[in-house]
Amino acid sequence: MGGVTGAFLEPFAASYLLAVLASMAVALTVTPALCFILFKERKRCGRIHDDGKRSPRVTTRGLRRVVAAPRGVLVAAAILAIAGAAAWPWLGESLLPALREREVVVTWNTTAGDFARRNPAHHFACES
Repeated sequence: MGGVTGAFLEPFAASYLLAVLASMAVALTVTPALCFILFKERKRCGRIHDDGKRSPRVTTRGLRRVVAAPRGVLVAAAILAIAGAAAWPWLGESLLPALREREVVVTWNTTAGDFARRNPAHHFACES
């Protein structure tokens, strides 16, 4: 990607990718370690709400179905991927904004007479 759009969006995409990778690294390493340390000696106390009793049973039942027949999950994921690929042409012209600049700012950092010293053939003398 080039031009003004590339100049703006390329660093943004790189920083977004690095942030997602850093977040994933923390989620996979630091979070489980902290949970292990913080909840190691925790004991149950008090009553558990009815939904709290039912939730593990429902989750365990659903996970057992998925583990017993992973083919259905894989087929569903494949169908969703194919549907996403088929919908790609209808997403629009471009996912990136069109940047149309009407102004150009040029900054010259040089000393007075520098052009004349470097290019004597273009030196014009002004008479007063």
